Amino acid sequence: MKRSVIALSLLLLGLVSSGAVCRSSGTQPDPMVITYWTVFNEEENIKAVVDAFTATHPYISFEVKQFQPDEYEGQLIQAWAEGRGPDIFSLPNSHIGAFQELIAPLPASTTVTAVTTKTTLGRKETVVTDETKASTSAREISALFPQAVYDDVIKVNQSAKEGQPKEQVYGLPLSFDTLVLYYNKDLLDQANIPVPATTWDDFVKQVPTLTLVDVNDNIIQSGAALGTSENVPRFFDIVSLLMMQNGAVMTDGSNVQFDREIDLAGQQFLPGVQAVEFYTSFATPTVEWYSWNAEQEDALESFIAGKTAYFIGYHYHLADIQARGDQLNFDISPIPQVDLTAAVNYPNYWVETVSVNSSYVDEAWAFIEELTTNETNVAAILEVTEEPAALRNLIEKQKEDFVLAIFSNQSLTAQSWYAGTDPEAAEDEFADMITIINEGRLDTLTAVENTADKIELTYETK
Repeated sequence: MKRSVIALSLLLLGLVSSGAVCRSSGTQPDPMVITYWTVFNEEENIKAVVDAFTATHPYISFEVKQFQPDEYEGQLIQAWAEGRGPDIFSLPNSHIGAFQELIAPLPASTTVTAVTTKTTLGRKETVVTDETKASTSAREISALFPQAVYDDVIKVNQSAKEGQPKEQVYGLPLSFDTLVLYYNKDLLDQANIPVPATTWDDFVKQVPTLTLVDVNDNIIQSGAALGTSENVPRFFDIVSLLMMQNGAVMTDGSNVQFDREIDLAGQQFLPGVQAVEFYTSFATPTVEWYSWNAEQEDALESFIAGKTAYFIGYHYHLADIQARGDQLNFDISPIPQVDLTAAVNYPNYWVETVSVNSSYVDEAWAFIEELTTNETNVAAILEVTEEPAALRNLIEKQKEDFVLAIFSNQSLTAQSWYAGTDPEAAEDEFADMITIINEGRLDTLTAVENTADKIELTYETK
């Protein structure tokens, strides 16, 4: 009898030590699939974050679908119209206001069921608990990210319940891009220009020596690809930047202001109008720094071909230039400023957000916070993608990187503006404005005033 008890005890000990004897505490939620639609976040790059999240939430799985930029927004709108669509989706910072009613803002806290396993005295136990975590608040956004992010992602939620804050978070970024100056080192050397321009005053002094025309006044080498709309990528951003650098107040509440006068030291002037006049002057043949026109090829293509000295673009242009301009001797410099002591830069970035129709709002936002605010996770992703950081702590660390430092040093002085509920229409209005001025159909002041009025109409339809 004694021998049987000992044998039974040994058998039980063996089962416990091998994990065969387990105990479960709580019930896991039913399986859920969170769909994630994106453009630039490749599934492989975020896999480690997905794996870590699903390790403690094994009932959750992710279905990531990546789209081409030109088809993405149409696919989103069609999916929502058909009563489907993603739980998580990426959105350009300029489109947050336009999509606000389709976004479930970040809740004050998220409650997500965690499933963990612990071993006590050789016995494994599955523990299922509901974990409630305070979310990143609107106040914390400006401490984590550049001020431009705060200005873009914090919106007033008109449908917020009583007792909830009106200002809520509508998206969180992983990276943060800004306009920079790409330049052809060989062309600057040939023109005896040792360093690229840091101010627009220096810029217009350099451009004439970098521009070559033939006997028929055709531009055969351009000093700078500026002045038009159709063949200058991101012309809207460049014009907006010039306006803000020159002191224009872009908006005031629901009023578009960039066409208005401002008072400076007792004198009245029109900073927005002057900025547009400056931009279009590069396509005005009678101006000394004339260097571009509507007959030129696309500005990026011209730069890659070695026919343009200065090209203004973003970090995302870098890979294309490197891939196709293998013989091009180029470098990157900060964007020129009106006033170096009061720098203004212009951002372009995407945020991750949650659909108002999602059945898994808490789970989706909990994942986004892990993806965008967890410094370890973000650093690992950016090490692979080599993109400029959005988190302030990583911005500081990237200042040690030869290339990324140029973007990082511009992040904290970046400014954007709300271009209404239809940002694509705003860009179209800017394009028409530039073309009308180039063709001499209206004077600059009238063209800018008309454009401001048209963009303001999209505010009223919100």
